[in-house]
Amino acid sequence: MRKEKLSYCEAARQFEVSDSKRIASWERIYLTEGPEGLAIERRGRASAASGTRKGRISKLNKQWKRT
Repeated sequence: MRKEKLSYCEAARQFEVSDSKRIASWERIYLTEGPEGLAIERRGRASAASGTRKGRISKLNKQWKRT
């Protein structure tokens, strides 16, 4: 995309991706995490139980701290 100087819309059209926002998201992940970041499966919202929300203590950890 950068080599050919394509916009997000042009890249989405060329690679048959339905939404140009997905291209922007992939670019952001690639620039921050490198190619390995694209191999991580990301679906839906982060789970509170897994403790993946940024800066928050998971519900399970809160329960253990109370007792």
